Amino acid sequence: MKTFSLILLAFLLGLNSFAQKTIQLSGVVFDTITKETLPGTIVRIEGAKKFYTSTDVAGEFSVNIPEGHYLITLYLMGYDSCKTKIDLFSNRKLIFNLKDKAKKLKEVSVIGEQNLAKQNGDTTEHNALAYKLNSDATAEDLVKKLPGTTIENGTVKSNGEEVKKVTVDGKDFFGDDVSITLKNLPADIISSVQIYDKSSDQANFTGFKDGNTTKTMNIKTKNGIKNSVFGKAYGSYGTSDRYNLGGNINYFSGNRRISLITNFNNINQQNFSIQDILGTMGMGNMPKMPGGMNPQMMQGMMGSAPGGLDLSDYFTTQQSGINTVNATGLNYSDAWGKKINVSGSYFYNDNKNKTESNIQRQYFLGEGENQYYKEKTISESKSENHRVNFKLQYNIDSANTLIITPRITFQSTTTNKIFASETKRDSSILNTNNSITQSNKTGYMFSGTALYNHKFAKSGRTISLNLATDQNQSQSSTTLNSDLTYFGDSIFKQNQLNEIKSNGKNYSANITYTEKAFKNGQLLLSYNPSYSLSDNNNLNYTYNDQESDYNQFNSSLSNKYSNNTINQKLGVLYAWNKGKINFNAGSYAQDLKLNGNQKYPSDLKSSYSFKTLLPTASFTYKSSFFKVLRLNYRTSTNIPGISQMQNVIDNSNPTSLSTGNPYLKQQYDHNITLRYNNINLATSRTFFVFASAKLSQNYIGNKTYILFQDTTINNYFINRGTQLTTTQNLNGYSTFRSFMAYGFKVRPIKSNLNFNFGGNYTRTPVSINNKTNLSEASTITGGLNLSSNISEKIDFTIGYTGNYNISVNSIQSNQNNNYYYDNIDAKLNLTFFKHLVFTSEFQRTSYYGLAAGYNQKVNLLSSSIAYKFLKNNSAEIKLSAFDLLNNNNSITRTISSNYIEDNQTKVLTQYFMLYFTYTFKHIKAIL
Repeated sequence: MKTFSLILLAFLLGLNSFAQKTIQLSGVVFDTITKETLPGTIVRIEGAKKFYTSTDVAGEFSVNIPEGHYLITLYLMGYDSCKTKIDLFSNRKLIFNLKDKAKKLKEVSVIGEQNLAKQNGDTTEHNALAYKLNSDATAEDLVKKLPGTTIENGTVKSNGEEVKKVTVDGKDFFGDDVSITLKNLPADIISSVQIYDKSSDQANFTGFKDGNTTKTMNIKTKNGIKNSVFGKAYGSYGTSDRYNLGGNINYFSGNRRISLITNFNNINQQNFSIQDILGTMGMGNMPKMPGGMNPQMMQGMMGSAPGGLDLSDYFTTQQSGINTVNATGLNYSDAWGKKINVSGSYFYNDNKNKTESNIQRQYFLGEGENQYYKEKTISESKSENHRVNFKLQYNIDSANTLIITPRITFQSTTTNKIFASETKRDSSILNTNNSITQSNKTGYMFSGTALYNHKFAKSGRTISLNLATDQNQSQSSTTLNSDLTYFGDSIFKQNQLNEIKSNGKNYSANITYTEKAFKNGQLLLSYNPSYSLSDNNNLNYTYNDQESDYNQFNSSLSNKYSNNTINQKLGVLYAWNKGKINFNAGSYAQDLKLNGNQKYPSDLKSSYSFKTLLPTASFTYKSSFFKVLRLNYRTSTNIPGISQMQNVIDNSNPTSLSTGNPYLKQQYDHNITLRYNNINLATSRTFFVFASAKLSQNYIGNKTYILFQDTTINNYFINRGTQLTTTQNLNGYSTFRSFMAYGFKVRPIKSNLNFNFGGNYTRTPVSINNKTNLSEASTITGGLNLSSNISEKIDFTIGYTGNYNISVNSIQSNQNNNYYYDNIDAKLNLTFFKHLVFTSEFQRTSYYGLAAGYNQKVNLLSSSIAYKFLKNNSAEIKLSAFDLLNNNNSITRTISSNYIEDNQTKVLTQYFMLYFTYTFKHIKAIL
């Protein structure tokens, strides 16, 4: 026994001695001259083994390594490397100062070849100095040249994933609006562009990466920009009374940054993001699930959900048709003393939209059955939007932090729409519809979070409390006056008023505790309770001819419905990190109660209880600091929204009705994602791979009926030939996406060449007349982009993208469809004699395999000639021509689980404009 005790004592002492060998080394890196911190600095630590890390957005780093003797080397693009030797036998925090390589001259010529990019751990950093752009280039022009980065219809994608947030020097800039930042920051103030998966503030504090990330772009400015005033003002007028007025001014002074932008135009320039949409359609009342809900899925479901509300009614960005926009934005960020950092923004947008569209649609009914639908719509709408974002971070001391983030949106929309449609089965007309719709919608959305973080003295031990709320309220009033003809003889008239009032509230808390566990490990415990309540009253009135008023209550089209969810999640996760490998795994146990209460037209209550395990895991392998492989597996649930559950018929299109389903269950998703980055600094070659797959159980899809005889549902008479769609839980949904990008320098012509290749596959179930159709949509895409790097006076970009689309259906396989479209995009900017600038942009889009009349080739050519004058060419007069070939058009194809649709929309056509622009820059020591 004594011998055993001595052995046990020696073992425990050995463990204690071994544990003491792990030391925390931390530090902060400053610019020698400006004394500002330097994010993204690579830190190499050489001893018995090599360790790598990098500084965060605050210019700080922290790493746990064995005690011993080390050589520390710091690298940052554009700075001299810094080396120092230390003896590390206790926790230490060091301060480093890096000296910029460049000299402070009015004009600097850099001789030699710049590296295109580097990999800082999980962050890909593109060197802006390696790209030569014209003097008027914006951040958007720069981003288009980066390998693996594309801009499609205003959406920025990196390696196939949408960039949803942009920051400038690690600070919020105009909220989460990527488009505003890229269009208004001049390229010549940028030193590099970082792209990474941003973790939550809570995860950044605890150091436990739970996989909840947002694809983020951080624009690092040149050092001199941190004390400067720059911007521009412009005005133009042209043929067909086209105009474009606006400008921006940016004031940067140390940590204080103030930016103001304005734009008034009728040439379809739209600036604002998807956050301008109200959470009035069930989005605000959905509890947040572990693993995260796919926003695109949510938007798609809510946009097509029955209940009378359309997500597109609340868009202020990238609307089709012709838009007149009045927009203003103000951004502010600063450090209030040493402990408080703030950032905030305000947006105002007034948008008038005119749209004319023609739609052809073919439905999948069954073998030998064909139904065709045509639609023509002319609409005018006016929307007004106010949005405020704010963030305050209070670093109380080294152990305590408080972050408060409120957001609020107000919006109103008025729409007038003239609509005509025709439905045929084979060559027989089933019905026609002519209608006029007028609607008014107003509402607001508020969300706010308060996050408190505490770090204990023991390394790795933290506790965080996050309180959050989302609240929304909206009301709408819509009149519908329609004339329907069924089978050429039966005429049915409707004149009705629909009033909808909606409220949603969500309250949640998240308590997270982390603790070091075992060697190189960390344990995370979390508890996340939430409560959501939504209420929707949908009342319908028929027009009374005698009293000239909508005062005849229509009970068959009216409904009062509310639901609430009580959700509790308990999570246990473990992370292990050693050298090149990082692994974490765990699971959330979720107990969710979903209660529905229909109050009218009849009492109907439903209650569901779901007990679910939501496992999650991630694996990261860094074979070097420039080669990173990441693999993630996550599960999540999707709770149906109120409009999907509300059992009321929406007859806004009387020939295509929809209704909700109060018996919907939650959807359960499995998600797998793979990412691989490989950057070779010696050859300036970049290679990226992205792949993801998702499998859904109880997929919330659609159940459609094509009625062959007159029917009455919920006391509402439905004529034969009408389509009725409701929501339904279906199995069989899956999707797969992949994307690869490869880039390198073409030195003989001083240019960069980027290739990309990808594929998407989606399998969607839908029930049609009680038959299940499995719609398989596949897309193979590939392209290349050649961008010049010759000089600022010769700036060109040439790109080609091809998309081959395959549609296969289990019902009516003879209607399977393949089509192809490609796009050629070329932009040229030439500067002559320092003052004369010629710009031309050509886009060609070709369609093959669409419906008759839709296979077109659209050639869009726009050019301009400009003369610059005054000191530093700060003033410019420009004559521009849009659509010189007068060939602009808009055609899209949509393949859903139960139909194929071709849509042609009227767009802006040829015009000429005369511009005057004044650019000003007062920059101290720009490098």
